[in-house]
Amino acid sequence: MEFLRQFGKATFQTFGDVPWGGVYVATKYALILLSVLLLVGIISIIPKAWSFQPKFYPKKKRREEVLTWKGGEYKARWNTIIEKSETAPPQSLILAIIEADSFIDTILKDLNLKGEHMADRLEQLDLTQINTLDNIWRAHRLRNQLVHTPGYSVNQVDAQRFLKYYEDFLKEIGVL
Repeated sequence: MEFLRQFGKATFQTFGDVPWGGVYVATKYALILLSVLLLVGIISIIPKAWSFQPKFYPKKKRREEVLTWKGGEYKARWNTIIEKSETAPPQSLILAIIEADSFIDTILKDLNLKGEHMADRLEQLDLTQINTLDNIWRAHRLRNQLVHTPGYSVNQVDAQRFLKYYEDFLKEIGVL
């Protein structure tokens, strides 16, 4: 036991001789320098990383090939959706919104936008490139409410407005 007391005193005296104030100041300045270097590194990497941001039209030729190749099929499907919506409102309008949302999702998949859900694919689109993107998000949220909320309904005027949102998007990307 006495040995431990002597060892503790000797160790404390050894560490007691260290100028802790100087160590603190040196550590503080070293960490400040490290923080500045990391901040400069992050700022210099941001422009390079920005170039990897996904674009809606990665290759114009690819987009044109897809839309031309399936253009007639897309128009026929859209016309079918619109015809169904006019048969027996308001239930037909709700089904048309659900089908239109699925149709937009199919087009996004055909344009090679990756993601598990339609929302993942929509997040890859850029507001600066597509003016109707906000309306598509609104329509997609309405579709989710209709599908996932029991008893949720929409009036005929709103349903037609949301179908118009889908149609405007299709016109903007060149499907219709």
